[in-house]
Amino acid sequence: MHLIMLLVMLTAIGAVYGAIGRIAETTAEDPFLFLKLLTVSREPLPSFVAFLGFLLPLVAIALGFDAVNGEYARRTMSRLLAQPIYRDAVLSGKFLGALIVLAIALLTLWLMMTGLGILFLGLPPSAADVVRGTAYLAATLAYAGVWLALAIAFSTLIRSPATSALAALSVWLVLTMFWGMVAPLIAGALAPIDPLNPMTVVTQFETQQAIARL
Repeated sequence: MHLIMLLVMLTAIGAVYGAIGRIAETTAEDPFLFLKLLTVSREPLPSFVAFLGFLLPLVAIALGFDAVNGEYARRTMSRLLAQPIYRDAVLSGKFLGALIVLAIALLTLWLMMTGLGILFLGLPPSAADVVRGTAYLAATLAYAGVWLALAIAFSTLIRSPATSALAALSVWLVLTMFWGMVAPLIAGALAPIDPLNPMTVVTQFETQQAIARL
């Protein structure tokens, strides 16, 4: 967990450094110049948003893959459930505890990004920048919560922690790497193109977009 968080922090610093260099090459006449720290990239580094979207599910999976089956492996589940608490309270506590850890990590990362932006750009964020950045922080936390819930679900259904980790990572790999290749195949099967009807091309494209956005 510490290694993954260190990797996220280092990649974030690298992405911000590259974005600052790219912003310095462009004009500063932009109402949301501060937010470009999150979205602007400089080769060979991708943007901070791309880095976070790629690495954040790994952090969430690392926090939740052994939340329940780890208790069985350590033989502490019977002691835990011997207390006067409900089983859904155990799952909710596991989820909320890990989500708070993710929230603290994301807030710290966001404050670090803001500090680096003030230091290198020489200007503070505007009120609109703060509102939009806070909204992005909330959306990112919700996105991480989905992967955390998936990892905890696998840890509940699968007894082995290693197997539950591999199952969660497999879902992440399919949706992150291969879904863009699978979506056209599914769309072609659901909405095939008829050479005599040009509208079927539009229908297949819309179907592919819907599947890709899933």
